[in-house]
Amino acid sequence: MAKQQANEMSEYGIVANILEVDRAFRFGAKAWMAQWESGGERARWVALSRGGRIIEKYASVHRFKNFRCAWIPEHLRKRIFQRGTRKEMEEYALFWEKRAEEARSDHPNRLFQTKAG
Repeated sequence: MAKQQANEMSEYGIVANILEVDRAFRFGAKAWMAQWESGGERARWVALSRGGRIIEKYASVHRFKNFRCAWIPEHLRKRIFQRGTRKEMEEYALFWEKRAEEARSDHPNRLFQTKAG
């Protein structure tokens, strides 16, 4: 019972919506932050591709918005390494949202492609 409770406490991760599209990601799709690098500019993301497959891709955090904590579905848990308690992940989500906003404000002339094309 204690082991199950410990596992349940670490079943939360960070999810965000895609702001800038490319050949793999579609606008507004939900992506899970699987692993972040120590520098904080890029992270490994898990999301559904345009074709409907689960893909993993490295991308800059400024390409995402609306960072938040969420429970990780069981079929994705093997792919997502950065996880913890709800409180920990809520704090990290606030940090990453702030970091992404700062990165976007540092480059105000950058045009984010918001529609596939």
